[in-house]
Formats: sequence, C-alpha cells, structure tokens
Amino acid sequence: MRERVTEALDAFRTGQDFNSILYRQKLVAAVMTAEGVVTVDLKKLERKGTSMEEFAEVGVADELEAGYFDYDDGSALSFVSAKQVEL
Repeated sequence: MRERVTEALDAFRTGQDFNSILYRQKLVAAVMTAEGVVTVDLKKLERKGTSMEEFAEVGVADELEAGYFDYDDGSALSFVSAKQVEL
C-alpha cells in the first residue's frame, strides 16, 4: 500500500506545471487513485518557498513560487486499516 501511495504522490508532484497552484484537494484526489485507498485524512499540509524562512500552512490552495515542489524529509504517511476507522 505504501508503495502505491508513494507512487501516486510522486506522480502528483511531477505533474505540476510551471507557475502552478498547489491545491490541497487535488493532492488528496491523487492519493485516492492508489489501489486499495478507501479514504484520506490529510492532517496538515504546509509549504516553504525558497524566499520563506518558515513553513506556512496551505489552506484550500497556494501558489508555488517556482512552479514545482518536493516533499520534505520530515513528511509522514500513516496507514490505518478500513476496519479500524471510527465512524
């Protein structure tokens, strides 16, 4: 599962156009394309542009300074079985 989600995230990252907008929901939609994913709960999305000193939270969308992005080494993915999701 982790490999499929990582592949989906990489495809999302490389699919960004120059002067692109990073849409929170499109990132979620990309993860949803991975086989076996039932739902996604994106706890936090932050970005740090080259001219920024600190990370800033991404709301609905944010403009990418360079038109592309990469994932920070501190990024984390957690997986929970659908049987363990509280309704």
